Amino acid sequence: MAERRAPASRPARTRPSGSRFNVAPWPTAKAMTNMTNAVLERAMKLLMWSIAHLNDRVLELTAGSRPAIRVIFAGMSRQFVPSAAEGFEGSICYELRRHNGAVIEGWALRITAAAAKASFGFPTDPAVTLKLTVGDFVRFSLGAVSPVTLLTEERLKLDGDLMVAAKLAPMFGRPLPQS
Repeated sequence: MAERRAPASRPARTRPSGSRFNVAPWPTAKAMTNMTNAVLERAMKLLMWSIAHLNDRVLELTAGSRPAIRVIFAGMSRQFVPSAAEGFEGSICYELRRHNGAVIEGWALRITAAAAKASFGFPTDPAVTLKLTVGDFVRFSLGAVSPVTLLTEERLKLDGDLMVAAKLAPMFGRPLPQS
């Protein structure tokens, strides 16, 4: 039977002083946070630019899947500001369409005094219905395009209570759109 030998211990590696690796100390936690925030900010700008410049067909294929849309609606529910609803309680319907105009699916946001809850499907009696393409919905919900722009270019159609529609941006944590 072969005899097992203990592994040879090696001395710890040390870098010579003056090595290029020992020139600067590690950044502090605050500096790392600042760098991380700067990287995230640039990444968001790049994402917003790319979303604003992709055509509807590409956005439909990439961000238009049901799980991706569900994530967007979940984010909208989390960002709901009850005080901005000013007493409104009811449903808001989003009728999402393909780039060629065919209706894909509907989503509802049920607004109560304290929360907003998203659900798949068309609500029975919505206060307002927003009809737009999946690409424009993704751009609109991520803030890459203003609802005013969508309305003036006739890419967004509203049915129902326009006063409720006017409150949508503040209700979901966005500033009022600039024309």
